[in-house]
Amino acid sequence: MINNKEEFSKLNENLEPSIKNILESITSEADLDSIVIYKKIFKKNVPLHMRSYLSAFLLREYLGKTKKRVNIIKAGEKSLFINIGKNRRVYPSDLIQLISKSANIDKENIGNIKILDNYSFINISEEKADAVISVLDGSDYRGRKLTVNFAKKDI
Repeated sequence: MINNKEEFSKLNENLEPSIKNILESITSEADLDSIVIYKKIFKKNVPLHMRSYLSAFLLREYLGKTKKRVNIIKAGEKSLFINIGKNRRVYPSDLIQLISKSANIDKENIGNIKILDNYSFINISEEKADAVISVLDGSDYRGRKLTVNFAKKDI
């Protein structure tokens, strides 16, 4: 949620080129008839007072799926691979709790967390990374033996 004018202007600056590209694509579209059909469907199914909200929602979803989300690893952090993910109903809070309790690490030493279907990546401060690996690698979590090691590529 955007809380102040600075955040709004920064988001606006980031989105403005993308919006202009979308508008250019619409105006240069060779098959404008198909766009007209979608416009009619849009007008028929979306009430007038909700059209701008739906447009904003679709823009957010479209840009979220097309732009590659890059997690930048901060200086002094290492990226760890953990062999559990969404399919095991693991959430970032679960990983934070697991690491902080079992390895006695403060939450401040835990960075970005990326959870995929079958595995996860988590950034940990360099000083604590070896301790996390030694404690968690081979331990059991929800009936599964964990494999924890350094990620081949930093996330």
